[in-house]
Amino acid sequence: MKRLRMLMLFTAAMVLACFPVLAGGKSAPGGKIVNTQGQTIEVVEFLDLVSTLPFMLEQSEQSAPLHDIASLTDLGDGYVELKNFKGETFKVVVLMGAVSLGEMIKYKTMDPVSGKIGTSSIDGEFVQQIVFDWKK
Repeated sequence: MKRLRMLMLFTAAMVLACFPVLAGGKSAPGGKIVNTQGQTIEVVEFLDLVSTLPFMLEQSEQSAPLHDIASLTDLGDGYVELKNFKGETFKVVVLMGAVSLGEMIKYKTMDPVSGKIGTSSIDGEFVQQIVFDWKK
């Protein structure tokens, strides 16, 4: 019985080490979303994000690890400004919703009145800007 418990604890530790999302690692950033009406949504945690963001840069397919991206801002006409943590900006072609694994951008936000954290989502078509806060 004691061996089984030790084996289970070891297995759980290995799973958490291999998957930082489960361990609460930097794979779940907070930040903010600004919608197309100019309203800012303070995000406690983004959910179901891609690990690598594909985009077009100067008619060439590129990709970047999502944890290297500080913000995405919709410039209109199909272009998005991608800013990395080095302060470099790039004018790329990507859908704002491409940061999410699903059709909607899912996130957790805190109700300012009750203080409770709830889950919500927004269609990428209604997003003007996404700012990531990767707690390092």
